[in-house]
Amino acid sequence: MDDRELTIKINTNVKYQKIIIKNICNSHTVKETPKIIKAKRIMDFPTSEMIQESISRMQETMEELNKSIMSSISDLVSGVNIISSIGESIHNSLEKIVDSIASYTIPEINISQEARNRGRFLNIAEENALPIFLETDTPLQENILKIVKNSSKDKLKNNLEEAMLNYYDNEQIDNILDYWIEQKWIEEERKEILKEAVEVYKLGYYAASTSTLMCQIGGVITRLYELANIDPKVEEYETEMLTEIYNISKINSEKMKAVVMMDLQKSGLFNWYRCANYLVYFVYSSNKKMTHFAKDPGRNKICHGEQYNYGNRLLALKAILSMDMIIQLSDELIE
Repeated sequence: MDDRELTIKINTNVKYQKIIIKNICNSHTVKETPKIIKAKRIMDFPTSEMIQESISRMQETMEELNKSIMSSISDLVSGVNIISSIGESIHNSLEKIVDSIASYTIPEINISQEARNRGRFLNIAEENALPIFLETDTPLQENILKIVKNSSKDKLKNNLEEAMLNYYDNEQIDNILDYWIEQKWIEEERKEILKEAVEVYKLGYYAASTSTLMCQIGGVITRLYELANIDPKVEEYETEMLTEIYNISKINSEKMKAVVMMDLQKSGLFNWYRCANYLVYFVYSSNKKMTHFAKDPGRNKICHGEQYNYGNRLLALKAILSMDMIIQLSDELIE
């Protein structure tokens, strides 16, 4: 039998390191934390003295380790007490802030009746897809509000559409055309086309009027955008924001150019963002359901021959008003 047996010898050369515990009030250095006690296998027959010495050293090591742990716990408890004190102070401060907010009285905002009426009118027009957002403070606004007050729910939309058609008689249509012809930035050849579209509208050739205007609206948008030199006036982040709001994928599209110009308007903010909504979600809509265009002209659908229900006065008038939105943008963009 081999005289040597497998034994374990404890290496008590313990290495120490410092651990920094940080918190919001101070820092503590915890010392004498044992790193590792290494065990090493050797092939020697131990004597009783060797075994006793090893056990003694192991006990000493464990005692030192216990002292170190207790010291660390004491330091941590001290830190917790400090944090608790700070937490109580913060809590008291927050209570004072909450009390101050609770006692603050928000000044009453006085909104004039005229402003309320404008807001109601714009909301009604948008809810019923009536592109009359530039008619605030006019007889049309007054009439629309009366109709809402006196109409039943099932007849409201038809009554509103009839009121719009009645308001835009031949005299009003001629006023719109005169405004277009006065614009020096519109090419003379285009003016003749716009004039013809209005003339056939008055004669009752609504399909001819609507299709002509829908084919021209993109050219008018691009013409105004370029003459007004819009690109340098718009920051990149603004363009990105508008593409996200209106879900527009092509930043150089006619639709996007129109939205940007509407966003640049300095007056009539609530009017123009509704104009943008109508232009994006109806005139330039890519909705594949034709029911979406039951009462509204779709530029893409008409020009591509997919929509053919526009041979009526309602859609033709909406085409005229859509073109008028674009041309009125020039009042602030062209000097």
